[in-house]
Amino acid sequence: MNDVYTFELCKQVCDARSMTEVASTIGYSRTAVSLYLSGKYGAGVDKLEAAIRKHYAVRYPCEHTEIEISGADCQRRATAPRPFGGRARGAHWLACQSCKYNLSDRNGEPS
Repeated sequence: MNDVYTFELCKQVCDARSMTEVASTIGYSRTAVSLYLSGKYGAGVDKLEAAIRKHYAVRYPCEHTEIEISGADCQRRATAPRPFGGRARGAHWLACQSCKYNLSDRNGEPS
């Protein structure tokens, strides 16, 4: 049985990036990640889930909301298109663009 937290983390990261990039980062094939996400991964999932958590279970202190968010959520927000409507969403998006944790222009390294 899959660990629910790790499964959701993997789905979020694959949505934000690509399944191929995630597989390459964690050292597994794209097929393995696809099978894992479809619930059809034949082998034990412990090692695969450990690799996912090792690379993606990072938490950052959001400087705009002052709460901790996952690295995947942080990057999803930072790389999203500029939102329409509502000052709060626009202000959050603008804060993400200059945040030191925004990895979109830094080859995966926080400043």
